[in-house]
Amino acid sequence: KVLDFEYDEYINELKDKIVRLKEYDYLIITSSRVINAINNLIKKEMDSNTNTFSVDNNENENNNINKIDDDYIWRRFKELKGIYIVGKKTKKQFLKLINQKDDDYLIKTKNNATELSKLIINDIQLSCKSDDDDNEGFKYLYLCGNRSLDIIENELNDYKINNIGPDISLSKTVIYRTKLMNESYDVFKDYIVNKMNDFNDDQKIWLIFFSPSGVDVILKKAINDDIIDMINNNCLIGTIGKTTKSCIDENYDQYFNVEVVASTPSPQGVKSSIYNYNQS
Repeated sequence: KVLDFEYDEYINELKDKIVRLKEYDYLIITSSRVINAINNLIKKEMDSNTNTFSVDNNENENNNINKIDDDYIWRRFKELKGIYIVGKKTKKQFLKLINQKDDDYLIKTKNNATELSKLIINDIQLSCKSDDDDNEGFKYLYLCGNRSLDIIENELNDYKINNIGPDISLSKTVIYRTKLMNESYDVFKDYIVNKMNDFNDDQKIWLIFFSPSGVDVILKKAINDDIIDMINNNCLIGTIGKTTKSCIDENYDQYFNVEVVASTPSPQGVKSSIYNYNQS
């Protein structure tokens, strides 16, 4: 583990968005770290002695909310028209968070941000073609980390520029921060250096990236430490998905190519893709 994630720094931003969730039509989640951030918020609230969440005026005045919990969050989320999530694993974590069974009508998933963007745009187009009077605009809340890519907002902006229709707004809100664990990175660096000294020229090891943030944090540090050529010459690169691969292709293609992309965005998918690569 080379990366760590900070949640407390943004807890007030997350709290504010959940309180004002009625201002939005849809929620977008592209990382399981968002679920961790919400869990962290719930834990902080349950451990607190004060009520930090307001009750809507149209709710029963006797129904005081002393603590935010998964039921409160689910009631807020159920008021949305839909929830878009990247990855079945993240969706599973989300359903566990709110103690709910699968709800395909409310929650839709795709394997990466590009595919999710296309789904969102397709739903906008279908809504505009329908006789629904409640499509004056589309307001999206996008909860993400500080190193999230701009894929979704770029796709929505391009759609708005090239199409005349209801207003589309996206509120991209950072609720966690990705940071490098220096001690773990030093272990990684020492492993790469020492392992390379033990290898023959035709021996290589696999270096797998599981997120774009991991790519940026680790490879920028590797470039500064002047071990990027060592990685290039002695490692085979793999990624857990297309979005992570795109991050490498767009920013680090001068150093190396991605050899495998997981057939499914999971550790087992990575393992299967490496096996198929080695058999070819």
